[in-house]
Amino acid sequence: MHLARHVGYAEARPQIHDGDILLWKPATIIGRLICWATGQAYSHASMAAYDPDGRLRNVEMIQHKGGKSEPLSAQVQKYPGRCEVWRPNRPLYDGPAAVVPMLWLLGQPYGWLDFCLIAVQRLLGLRIRRPNSNSPTWLRFCSESIAYALRVGPKIVCCPGKDDSEVSPGDLADPRFADYQFALFPDAAVEEPAPVAIHNTPLAMHHTPLGFLLLFVALAVPFAGCDVDGPWPAENQQKCWQDQNGRWHCPKDQHGHSCCPQAIQNPKSKIQNEAVPGYADVPTSIEQANWTAPNGAGSCMWAASTTMLRWFGQYELADWWFQNHGGGATAEDAAAEATRIGLHPLVCTDGDPAFLDWCDATRRPAAIHYPWLLGGAARCHAVLFVGFENGYAVLRDDNGPGKETLVERSHFLAVWRRPWSGSGGGDGRAWTLLATPAIPRPWR
Repeated sequence: MHLARHVGYAEARPQIHDGDILLWKPATIIGRLICWATGQAYSHASMAAYDPDGRLRNVEMIQHKGGKSEPLSAQVQKYPGRCEVWRPNRPLYDGPAAVVPMLWLLGQPYGWLDFCLIAVQRLLGLRIRRPNSNSPTWLRFCSESIAYALRVGPKIVCCPGKDDSEVSPGDLADPRFADYQFALFPDAAVEEPAPVAIHNTPLAMHHTPLGFLLLFVALAVPFAGCDVDGPWPAENQQKCWQDQNGRWHCPKDQHGHSCCPQAIQNPKSKIQNEAVPGYADVPTSIEQANWTAPNGAGSCMWAASTTMLRWFGQYELADWWFQNHGGGATAEDAAAEATRIGLHPLVCTDGDPAFLDWCDATRRPAAIHYPWLLGGAARCHAVLFVGFENGYAVLRDDNGPGKETLVERSHFLAVWRRPWSGSGGGDGRAWTLLATPAIPRPWR
């Protein structure tokens, strides 16, 4: 048992780190059923992470919605005292490394199969092995996602002897693995003794009669999972907005469909609306415009790289980068400079599409060589590749910050891989950083 420390959100926020585990106590009857079935105090698990604008986000895998992120402050306001912050007690715990695999799961469907299997195991005392997978496309439930992220990122096994699919939310509160920090409240901090703890052991068979088994399967499978807020609230269907490019951003209903008619028609964009885009949605506020060096040359590669550094949260380093570089440069030049100052760049020089596919899958932008058309002639240029979406490459040009350029994938790859000399291509060159990417901006 631990002493419950109730802390107001404003006081707690500076103490919350990237990669902290958020364990949620039930707010619904279904959530209490989950706790009853597992013999544990928690019905949901998620992870804390900061976005590039410094906002604290709740990254989670949740039923009917899949992988998503929302402002943690809104969740705390809605469920005061039900969210507890826990931190793995391993020496030099690398929280940002744990965040990266969680970001890979954004937009992925919920893992109903694994959820049903753990429900059967807990209720019947059986063990159904589901070997661990390192694939980000494997469908997982909430605490399974946390176990996966810890195992793949900072290389931590949170529950020795258990597969990822056997880890329930309460297993993550084992004091041998993590330390309790505090419970989050939207008001001032207070301290009071914790209620009697529910031991983290499976419910005994004599506590799970057939009637309860049928009730749990009937209720939990269609409606529960690892949710703390129940069905998709109707009020969210009105929270749609239109960006400067004419694209509507609307939440989706529990079946994955757009919630308003504006999302169906999108005449100014070929990209389908998503509540959270699958590519690196770089905020305009961190984009660096191209500048002219003292020798009269443009600084497009350095500008694209400056934006990329800010995306990875390296704001002070990005300012130094901007102030101390300029003029013409190749991807290899920028990567070599990144290595010199202690970063870990990844470079592509052979036009391998797998490099950009990997950047897209991990939401890492890449500074690439790509021609710029001026007066009908192709000029040497560098832009920021931010991902692929619905068959199009999405590019951010430092000659015109704030706008996305869409190029059909096959045409984009052909131009990017084309040799520069004599044919105006990108020579297949690009670079990015092996660092923690930012999580998506809050579209709603």
